[in-house]
Amino acid sequence: MVEKRETYMDKARRLYPEVFEDDKLEYLARLYARIDWLQTELDYRLLKEDIEEVREKNENLSNIKR
Repeated sequence: MVEKRETYMDKARRLYPEVFEDDKLEYLARLYARIDWLQTELDYRLLKEDIEEVREKNENLSNIKR
C-alpha cells in the first residue's frame, strides 16, 4: 500500500481550516515550500561547515603526528 504524502496545499488546509479561497491557500502553500527549501539550504550549509571543520582538525592532527 502506497502512503500518501502531505502536499503543501494539504498542510495549508490543515493548519488554516478557516481559509477557503484557493488563491490564499496556494499562497500559503508556496510559503511552506519556500520555508522547506530554505531549511534544506541551511542544513546543507551547516553540514558543509561541519565537514570542513572535521577535515581541518584531521589535517592538524596529521601535522602534529609528523
